Amino acid sequence: MVSASHGAMESLLGKLGDLLTDKYKLLKEAKREVRSLRSELDNMYAFLKDMSGTQNPNEQAKCWMKEVRELSYDIDDSVDEFMLRVEQDQSSSCSKTQGFKGLIDRCLSLLTSIKARHQITREFRGLKRLAEEVSERRKRYKVDDDATSKQQDGASIDPRMLALYTETSAPGRHRRAKG
Repeated sequence: MVSASHGAMESLLGKLGDLLTDKYKLLKEAKREVRSLRSELDNMYAFLKDMSGTQNPNEQAKCWMKEVRELSYDIDDSVDEFMLRVEQDQSSSCSKTQGFKGLIDRCLSLLTSIKARHQITREFRGLKRLAEEVSERRKRYKVDDDATSKQQDGASIDPRMLALYTETSAPGRHRRAKG
């Protein structure tokens, strides 16, 4: 189920999975960064889904949820740009010229491709760093402690009610009224 409260997470996680296929020919280091980013975002997505079932999340949780949604849109935009760039590079490499000029063009294309692959690795490392910063903020402000400890339906138990059900004397020691 797609929900605005989840941002672009579901779509983004699918795209990150697609990036790990052979079609995109990422360097091993870039694949490692994509896997790590996907794992971080998986956990964030699970939290967003949990919180979307909460009727009254606290202000810290709302703030963190907004930040995660915005992060998902930013990363989704970067992944879309990367996928478009790969498709354009693949279509332009199909038109090869022959002879010495063709050899020079292919060598330049190879050098550009190697440089681009390293740049892509740096970009994914930066995206992963952003996701880790958002995650660290959640830990630093203990968003989980307050937001998830409440019951999902928003109801809370009045602590005074618990006092009504505690025993006031030890079992078996009942006093009889004198009469």
